[in-house]
Amino acid sequence: MKPRVVLVSVSLNCNYLLTRYYYRLPSLGIGYMAAVLKKNGYDVHIIDRMIAEDQITALADEIVLMHPAMVGFYAVSEVFKVVMGVMRTVKEKDASIITMMGGPHVYGLPERVMENECVDLGIRGEAEESFLKLINSNFNREGFKDIPGLMYRDNGEIKINPMALIKDLDSLPFPARELYPPMESYRPSLLAYRRLPATGIITSRGCANRCIFCHSGKGHFGLRFHSARYVLDEIKHLKKGFGINELIIFDDTFLINKDRAMKICEGMIREKMDMSWSCNARARDLTRPLLEVMKRAGCWLVQIGAESGRQEILDTIKKGVTLDEIQKACRLAYDTGIQVKLYFILGHPGETVDSMNDSIRFMTGLPAHYVSINFMTPLPGTELWDTAGQYGTFDRERFECLNCLSDKPAFIPFGLTECILMRKRREAYLKFYLNPGTVMRYVGAIKTFEDAKKMFKAAAVLSGVVRDGLITEGNSEK
Repeated sequence: MKPRVVLVSVSLNCNYLLTRYYYRLPSLGIGYMAAVLKKNGYDVHIIDRMIAEDQITALADEIVLMHPAMVGFYAVSEVFKVVMGVMRTVKEKDASIITMMGGPHVYGLPERVMENECVDLGIRGEAEESFLKLINSNFNREGFKDIPGLMYRDNGEIKINPMALIKDLDSLPFPARELYPPMESYRPSLLAYRRLPATGIITSRGCANRCIFCHSGKGHFGLRFHSARYVLDEIKHLKKGFGINELIIFDDTFLINKDRAMKICEGMIREKMDMSWSCNARARDLTRPLLEVMKRAGCWLVQIGAESGRQEILDTIKKGVTLDEIQKACRLAYDTGIQVKLYFILGHPGETVDSMNDSIRFMTGLPAHYVSINFMTPLPGTELWDTAGQYGTFDRERFECLNCLSDKPAFIPFGLTECILMRKRREAYLKFYLNPGTVMRYVGAIKTFEDAKKMFKAAAVLSGVVRDGLITEGNSEK
């Protein structure tokens, strides 16, 4: 009988204002791994949930009671210390269970991860093929050096193999969604859906861009795509098997390959899939012909990473777009009848009060419906993680603070303070959402009673941002 494997992805039940309304959708990385293992006859289970720090022992008990031969954890930096607590407790309760870790934090700090004795193994990169090769070998150490991405110890010395990447994405089965908790235990972001049930989908991996705050920025992952046929078959699978009515496409650059994107849209139209969907878009990838086909295929929202309203800042973070391109993209989408959500960041390297004022003026002048304004957060594995000390103050040991949706900034550029950043974010939200143009666009987008309910909830979030900003500013001045 083949060994049992438990795959775990947890997020931290923090009380940040924006995280209360941010999406909580299936963690697809462990879903792909589970599907590969299941296809090869392994008994695999998924734990995918939000936990609090005081639930570490309870989660470890749950894992041990399942009697797995191996437990694998997906870890982002924010939850790393919590995951370590779970792994340590699992080992204390049953030392025979092999522990493994993967995910963005492992990619960014592989040696630091393997310094923890409770971590038996790690995989740096995309783990589906490497994990299968490892478990098929019955953990034979003689073959460890030949498994891409594997991290292990050899006579006490940490060994890290070259990055694991999947060349042929179509060779992967669809994520094993049947192993996840019930669909109703998940939710999309407050303003990022039209119809329920909704879920996320990944149609490509990697990115061609080099933003200094992104894990893909160093170019280690390349850029690879599922074929249009694979994507269409997965959409049909989600519709038929799980009743999904809405997709959030997670890709960093879904539209960069315009021919493929056009084929996917044309397939959705031709096969009458009746699916609402949204996607991230790089400003220079939006064209009128593509947007028109996207709208016919069910796309109602594009999310554009604008990041700043000053070109000098965009150049510093290696965004690779211009302010004119951002303006043009927003106008094209709006004129096509697709709603626009903008992402902006405050606290860039080299940021000043004047540059933040430029961003506020820029965002309020764009024909967008929504904006998300986050603080710059250096993450392990990014260029900014390596260089943050040149631009400001940053505590590299406080992994738990590395959440882009945090109520407080983790990185403070020289010349600015936490109080200034909080105040400017509050000002930015107020000036954007109380701008008459934004109000008219948002009210015009209300089509159903559900849309109206979301509008009132969004107003509550905005009031919370204002309230929390005022409290923080008041405390800072005491």
